[in-house]
Amino acid sequence: MTATLERSQRKLRSVWFRSVTADIENAVHALPADALCTRELFVDLLHLNVHSGGRIALVEQAGEPVAVFGLRREGRLRWRSMLDWLLPGVPGAVSEEQVVPALRKLNSEVAMVWWNTRTAPTGAGVQRAAPRAVNVLAIAEREAYWRSTRYWSTIRRAREKCAHLTVAIDRPGDAEWVVRNNLSKWDARGSHRDRFALEANLEIARQLTPLGRYETLVLRDGDIPLAGATNFRLGATTVAGVLYRDESVGGLPTGVRIIDESIEYSARAGVARFDLGASFPYKLKWAPEDGFLYEFVVSPPMISLAHRLRHAARRR
Repeated sequence: MTATLERSQRKLRSVWFRSVTADIENAVHALPADALCTRELFVDLLHLNVHSGGRIALVEQAGEPVAVFGLRREGRLRWRSMLDWLLPGVPGAVSEEQVVPALRKLNSEVAMVWWNTRTAPTGAGVQRAAPRAVNVLAIAEREAYWRSTRYWSTIRRAREKCAHLTVAIDRPGDAEWVVRNNLSKWDARGSHRDRFALEANLEIARQLTPLGRYETLVLRDGDIPLAGATNFRLGATTVAGVLYRDESVGGLPTGVRIIDESIEYSARAGVARFDLGASFPYKLKWAPEDGFLYEFVVSPPMISLAHRLRHAARRR
């Protein structure tokens, strides 16, 4: 880092808010908008965030906005970006290169996920930047890849067994069915975080679906929904969102079928890549590992120093 850049970062200042003020709205509209998180969507998510106990941080330089973050408390001393696992992309109203310098000025540790961004998080204050591989499929090569993983026969059997089911695209109420059931299955604590996650996901669906950036697919047996998926559309890439399968169907392979149909729907739309997100063994059957996302913490200067001293003491 150059001395000039260090001096410019020392001039940054942060202010925390418990509500969305005119200053916050003006700052958001003056700052870069993410490809998925439009300015209007970001402001609405900030409202949901503070209504469920979150905070807003504004970072300025010489009176001009540099960044706006929505933050949620994680434990007693740490905060987390409200956008984590909600939207791929830059985690706030901020340019990608300013994320870490701006976070360092919040005087608290902030954890976040660097998901579908151009670069890895680097710079002073970045702690524990753990990379996680992501699975990304070249859609034109899907059958060849599935044959190489010996999964093609499984997909074909799922198509045959689920041939009597119908697939609905962006049917009203379907996004809520998928999201609500997914959250109930994996995070049933009934906390403020759960309520925010549901409300935020539904607002994202409401605003991005008409723009062609969000899609919901649901498998049905007559009028009964059995499995569903939500996905984001980012140019030539579809990014997987939330997935849910009703387990009461037993051995009917609706989970395989809804992933398969999501990929086929992207293929029909001319999309080149399907990003399944963080790698797990089952995803390797669908797509190879290609790239990374990062889970990391940004610490202010004094906490960074404490971390360095503690690590140095351990090495002695």
